[in-house]
Amino acid sequence: MQFIDILGWIGNIGFLLGPYFIARKKISGFYYFGVGNAIYIILGIYLKTTSIAAISVYLLAMNIYGIINWRKNN
Repeated sequence: MQFIDILGWIGNIGFLLGPYFIARKKISGFYYFGVGNAIYIILGIYLKTTSIAAISVYLLAMNIYGIINWRKNN
């Protein structure tokens, strides 16, 4: 298995753990999503798939926004 494949699996694990922890009302879900999105930004740049990189930048920004609002409201 190549390093890029392992990186993709780590990103997918972040995407799977994110909603689980958010559903349990844990802020760590946003961090898991953030790690997954950051990895997908790297993968998108490396694989030259700008659409994946662009949507991941947007989703990472939404994760940061979610973390800020979560901390403000708690």
